[in-house]
Amino acid sequence: MPSATQYEPKPLPFKKSLTGISDKAMAIHHDKLYVGYVNKLKEVSAKLMEMSASGVGLAEANQTYSELRALRDGETFAANGVYLHEYYFNVLGGEGKPTGALVDALLEKYGSSRSSSIFSPQPAWRCAAGSSSPGIPTWAV
Repeated sequence: MPSATQYEPKPLPFKKSLTGISDKAMAIHHDKLYVGYVNKLKEVSAKLMEMSASGVGLAEANQTYSELRALRDGETFAANGVYLHEYYFNVLGGEGKPTGALVDALLEKYGSSRSSSIFSPQPAWRCAAGSSSPGIPTWAV
């Protein structure tokens, strides 16, 4: 990834309309949410660079609250928004069949007889071994 202050939004990796997601919803996700995360990441990164260059605010920085901590929190939130939207966009627009290196590795490990259960959408708590209650996922215990 280039410097966060130089990062630019990527175009959608597909041109056609999607089944199940309206063009309007995709425009909102890409043009408002994703682009907003990119712009905020650039803004926060520029402020961090200014703080680093000037040293102003660094002496007061601490783990409870400081301008530096608030900027780092904002940077993390915006960067996650950028990455997650890019990953999301990259899995859209296919033919609805799982493909790629991950699929190949899962099929090699678990075999094709279990492939339908590997790729079926289920909540994480249902997939966890020993989880019997939808109210208490195994990972929360």
